[in-house]
Amino acid sequence: MNSKYETMDSKSIDKDIIQNRMDFIQKSREDKNLEIIELELNSADQIYNNMDPSPFYERELNNNADQYIFSAVEEVPLRKKMLLVIYARIDKELTEKKENVVKDAIHMHFERKAKSLERQMRKKTKTVGYSTILGFIFLGFCLAASYWLTVNAGDNSFSQVLGQGLAVIGWVVLWNPVEYLVFDRWEPRKEIRLCKKISKTDIEIIPISRESDENNK
Repeated sequence: MNSKYETMDSKSIDKDIIQNRMDFIQKSREDKNLEIIELELNSADQIYNNMDPSPFYERELNNNADQYIFSAVEEVPLRKKMLLVIYARIDKELTEKKENVVKDAIHMHFERKAKSLERQMRKKTKTVGYSTILGFIFLGFCLAASYWLTVNAGDNSFSQVLGQGLAVIGWVVLWNPVEYLVFDRWEPRKEIRLCKKISKTDIEIIPISRESDENNK
């Protein structure tokens, strides 16, 4: 494993520390400027994509965890602070190493996702930019041809209809790239900002022992 985690303490986190975290979370609920997002797992490893062979701290999250966290954050105003609380049922005590690996995996997943979306957006914007230039050239040709046909059509109704049709086609071809530049690119921009926000948000992990969970039934 990465040396960053090798230096971490592998002993279990003290129960008093866990209780302090729960008290902190309870107190945080009173903060109107803080949004608490809660996620419950059957195990800490449930958050990962099991098909990803990467080390735990570099693994992708599974789709359910990704979509749940992203959807929850999407409802929170961008400027509002967040706290992600994960309740995980565990067989053994939670260690500092395990806890930090899970936190880093979440942060790194959404950081990678933001960078991937940025690359896709740059590529899309570049392609649309070329399409817009070609669209204006094609529109100019269509309008010129339309004007020529209309002026020289005389009583020829077919030429008049063809001229009007060319003008419409020119505008239709230009519409798609303009629609993206003016409207559609704001949605991926929002997704990028949300992913960056999640990649920096505070995370608290609260272990729930299976034994105590069964006793409560």
